[in-house]
Amino acid sequence: RHLNYCPIPLTNGSIINVEGFEGRNVSFQCKHKIASKSNKYFCKDPCKGEGDILVTVEPGRRAESGRITLVDSGDGSFTVTFSHLQLSDSQKYWCAVDRPGFDTFTEVQLRTGFDTYAEIHLTFCTILPTHTAYVSVLLLLPLLPHNSYEKYLFDFREINKNVLQLKFYYK
Repeated sequence: RHLNYCPIPLTNGSIINVEGFEGRNVSFQCKHKIASKSNKYFCKDPCKGEGDILVTVEPGRRAESGRITLVDSGDGSFTVTFSHLQLSDSQKYWCAVDRPGFDTFTEVQLRTGFDTYAEIHLTFCTILPTHTAYVSVLLLLPLLPHNSYEKYLFDFREINKNVLQLKFYYK
């Protein structure tokens, strides 16, 4: 196979952002126009030579190399599956189509995080007609691949004198 590399990659301008957890599997789809009869391949950045290609698949077929599987749907798109994600898998990759002239590419950014939970202890109090009540809440939240807690929002509201409502949001 010959890699038709252009110094300025011919991309469709889109970026596929993928997040997954260590030890789990993650799949995503790469779509290309006018590529149903072309071989496709998946490579690590910078995808400049044969050594960067991780897996190549023929139209309508399935191909596997190590923990990466490609399944060509026959319509110009193909599905990439990483099995047993590792933290070291977090990097830039490229979905590509083997074309006469120059190949075309779609950028893929893969982020892998720990498959663990964060414990968050919340304590709040309310003054009831006869006494002050303290309530503790323990929340177990999955850590996001980029370990950001900023995506979790909490809202406490007093419904009536005896009931507090806790709302949990993921933004």
